[in-house]
Amino acid sequence: MIVLSQNTQIPLDKNQFTIFNATNLSNLREMETDRPDVTESSYTVDAGHFQYEGDLLRMTLTEENGIRNQKIVFNNGTYKIGITNTFDIHFAFENYILNYQSEYNNRYVIRTQGLGDAIFRCKKNIIGNDSGEISIAILLNIKVPTTSFYKNINIEGGVIFPFTLNYINDWAIGGEVEFQLLKKSGEPAYKSYYLQSLVVEHELTKKIAFFLETHYIYSNDLNRFENYINGGLIFIFNKNVHLDCGFNYGLQDYAYKSYFVGMSYRK
Repeated sequence: MIVLSQNTQIPLDKNQFTIFNATNLSNLREMETDRPDVTESSYTVDAGHFQYEGDLLRMTLTEENGIRNQKIVFNNGTYKIGITNTFDIHFAFENYILNYQSEYNNRYVIRTQGLGDAIFRCKKNIIGNDSGEISIAILLNIKVPTTSFYKNINIEGGVIFPFTLNYINDWAIGGEVEFQLLKKSGEPAYKSYYLQSLVVEHELTKKIAFFLETHYIYSNDLNRFENYINGGLIFIFNKNVHLDCGFNYGLQDYAYKSYFVGMSYRK
């Protein structure tokens, strides 16, 4: 989620715009993204417009029971289309993944590689898409396995409730509550996965912004919490192109550590 100086005045009624009658350029919102932080944005893509958001490169490190894994993902992209002024649809896909493994300080060797799963999502803004100090949305997602990199063939899905508070100029506070139903291969039943996050974002200049975030994950499968501190920079190349870099740092030894560079583009 990145929020850039949203208008708090009453705007033009934009309900007239749809995918077949695109929002004109003079009435576009500032480009809002679900990246680079974990927290999803509560804003949708303007009707009739396309938006790409993705990790150009992400490296994730995990270690547990003496086994270290290094996962490198290329172009973890999300492709969005605005359907109405308050509703958009998304398609997310990890183009290619390499997973390296090392046991007890031996050198890394490639264990698995391949395509990621496909994820279909849709987001509905409930309030505050174009104005106001509070914005709330609901986001539904479903995972369709490709069985290339991830061998889990189960369909999984869930719901996310993101929000944004814009009470101070050039600052935004956001967060989300997320619930997913996940099922491992060979297991008889789905298990719950929960995530909650809180993020603060600020524009340092008209061209650079930063975010600081915390989130936790709780899985009924592993019956444990994972806590994270996240941060990064957003470089605002222009109103339709953002570049970013950052990290997700797990506080427990078994929690992942992730580092990334990415971009967002709107058409």
